Amino acid sequence: MVKMSSDSDEDNARDLKGEEDWEWGDEEEEHSFMKTRDIVDHDKVHESVEECLAHCKNEYGWDLKELSRDLKFDIYQSIRFVNWTRKTVAKNKESLDKQQLVDLLREPFKGGKKPEFLQDDELLFPYFEEDPLLPVLCQ
Repeated sequence: MVKMSSDSDEDNARDLKGEEDWEWGDEEEEHSFMKTRDIVDHDKVHESVEECLAHCKNEYGWDLKELSRDLKFDIYQSIRFVNWTRKTVAKNKESLDKQQLVDLLREPFKGGKKPEFLQDDELLFPYFEEDPLLPVLCQ
């Protein structure tokens, strides 16, 4: 019988330790510097997530960070929210102007309640591949 070295156990222990050290915040910081499509105009690309969020606040009067903070989005609700907005805009962009799209996106949040779609697991699949906006709205 061949005796296996304990090197693999040590490697596994190091790998597990690395996983324990990993935090969502690391990924959020990394994503915040990636080019990001606009929430309402998918053809417009911002240099960063922060620029995208600032544009949304200044151009459309919709502060997504404030919305996510007030409604206490977790990571899954953040992902669902972004994918829902992306999907809703794509479906309606030909028939509505930008302000009408913003109004349509804001409607489910009137009254300060979380819409039911924030529980829809189908919205966990990214609308845009590698969308850097997905994880940044959770608190």
